[in-house]
Amino acid sequence: LFITTNTIIAQDFYFKGIRYKATSANTVMVAWSPNLYEGDIVIPDQVVWDKHYSVTSIQGAFKDCIGLTSIKIPNSVTKIDAYSFQNCISLTNIEIPNSVTSIGPYAFAGCIGLTSVFIPKSVITIGYPEPISYNPLKTEGYMCGIFARCANLISIEVDADNTYYTSVDGVLY
Repeated sequence: LFITTNTIIAQDFYFKGIRYKATSANTVMVAWSPNLYEGDIVIPDQVVWDKHYSVTSIQGAFKDCIGLTSIKIPNSVTKIDAYSFQNCISLTNIEIPNSVTSIGPYAFAGCIGLTSVFIPKSVITIGYPEPISYNPLKTEGYMCGIFARCANLISIEVDADNTYYTSVDGVLY
């Protein structure tokens, strides 16, 4: 890890089989890996490499992991970037913690195993910044593709205290 006065050069490392990339002197993101993760994954809130790092984001890390069945995201994560879980066809359960403020475009596209999703009150951005409604029962109107091709997704629930999004009869607005 090379640190200068204002710049950090990203360093990749693996911790307990998951790839991380330094994003600052004290934080890391879960990064894409050529390893295809399978089964139930629990992301820790901190990892240790040369020191302790807080895990604050997920960036495309689990894209195309067709054997991934569930993921537990720690309360330290604030951002789920674009394509993070795209085409995880076996993913049936995802717990999005109340620390997440942003979910990027196509984050869950192609996750045909998902039947329901709960959006916590902390989420202020889904897809791109402009709000677009998404009805999982129709083939058009995807919210920036966030749940595109999620054929079995029938319900999206939003925390009643979320002031940016709402859901009515399982439809995200």
